[in-house]
Amino acid sequence: MATSTIPTAPPTITLSSEEAAVCKLFIDAAQEIDKDRPEDDRLVLRFTGGWVRDKLLGTRSVDIDVGINNMSGYDFATRLSEHISANMEKYGFGPRSVNKVERNPEKSKHLETATTKILGFDIDFVNLRSETYPGDSRIPHMEFGTPEKDALRRDCTINALFYNLHTELVEDFTGLGLQDLAARLIRTPLPPKETFADDPLRVLRLIRFASRLDFAISALKTKISRERIGIEIEKMFKERNPHASLSLIHELDLYNEIFAPPNQDFPVLPVQDMKIAADTVHYLLFGYMPSYPHISRLLATNSEKYLAWNIAAMSPWKNQPVFPAGKKKDTPAASTAMKEGLRCPSRIAGTVARAFANYDLIRNMAIGLKHWSRGKAGLEMRDLGADWRNQVGACLMFELMDLRRKNAGDNGVEERGVMDKYETFLGVIVEKGLEEAYNFKSLLAGKDIAAEYALLPGPWMKSTITKSLQHQLDNPHKGKDELLQWVRENREVLLDGLEYVGVGEKGK
Repeated sequence: MATSTIPTAPPTITLSSEEAAVCKLFIDAAQEIDKDRPEDDRLVLRFTGGWVRDKLLGTRSVDIDVGINNMSGYDFATRLSEHISANMEKYGFGPRSVNKVERNPEKSKHLETATTKILGFDIDFVNLRSETYPGDSRIPHMEFGTPEKDALRRDCTINALFYNLHTELVEDFTGLGLQDLAARLIRTPLPPKETFADDPLRVLRLIRFASRLDFAISALKTKISRERIGIEIEKMFKERNPHASLSLIHELDLYNEIFAPPNQDFPVLPVQDMKIAADTVHYLLFGYMPSYPHISRLLATNSEKYLAWNIAAMSPWKNQPVFPAGKKKDTPAASTAMKEGLRCPSRIAGTVARAFANYDLIRNMAIGLKHWSRGKAGLEMRDLGADWRNQVGACLMFELMDLRRKNAGDNGVEERGVMDKYETFLGVIVEKGLEEAYNFKSLLAGKDIAAEYALLPGPWMKSTITKSLQHQLDNPHKGKDELLQWVRENREVLLDGLEYVGVGEKGK
């Protein structure tokens, strides 16, 4: 770790009335507990990490981590609750429930903590710690530690700042946190290899912090642990700057460590496609363009944007065959890799699968839809399903990605041609009233048609219902009786080539 620092006067923090009340409560409780403790073993309470960072950046935070020098988090939280119970009239509220969160080394959670909620703040209590590694084990032995040792074990310097409740000053035990905050820099307190050895997932957290805060990140490269990666990626894609996160992953050459299935052979991927796809999503799909109003409104909800970033992240798998062998037939490699690599929910993997599987289909629809009847167009859109917007956005992204990969130079004319095509396509969908085609239902049920034809229900009904729905979409003014009349008049055409059994017949 660098030892030279830029001299920085300890800054003060202006507390809100609620924060001041929480601090007074904690100090009161500490003084009560100290009555039974020797003079040289007094409690020192500090707010640590993210709350301090955010306050210095002028951002309100409702998550407070409390570091305790000589008492476990659960013990202090329990005594705090007892103190509140004995002084309810003074504080104006009763005791709070305390949740104990056990340590879980297998998931890189090496500390026991306690949590509670006070005056709208989510508060975690934990003792300051020091870590040692017995033998060849990578699971640390946790001990009570000094604030200096605790600070050095944190993921980055700007998360190692403390606010001392007793002195009301910010403490920078790494000597780098305040200057890095001023310089908008993310870096580890110790050499990166040492910081990430016990919890490689910290790499992703630092990328997330850098993108959220718009900070630069110091150079680092490490093999990243697979555990809890999916959770960190989900947080990245739901925060304000997923584009910056993916750009940093590309810059740090971490694609395979994050987005490829672990412990399996997989093909050499064009990982640069992720950066191209991320740029495309950021600048074209999520930036309002007056010339392309339909495209600008295509992915409007938070859920659609989140899915779009997932699809962009998996774009290097676009031209890969089904992977790995032996999985469900025709499942796109991107979906399989995502589900096994990130352990994402089936809902997310399903949208990713459809986005990749329907690429050629949607490309053809983008050209032909304007020439089709409303019935034919409606059935095609209905088959895409409720997430059709993400599928169309993915198809547009893929076409532009392929152009940009092929033409590293000026390809503006070709890109505008692709954008024009999709703008027209989306306009036709609106014009034909097909935005919610996935909800289209036939006014006629299979039993209605079976009764009309005096036939037994069977597989033949699916085809006839589909054809009657297409006629219904082409003739939205017709009611059920008129549709039944059309079915009656077109029996021969609707049943052509189908196997069916009439009422009272043994077979045909």
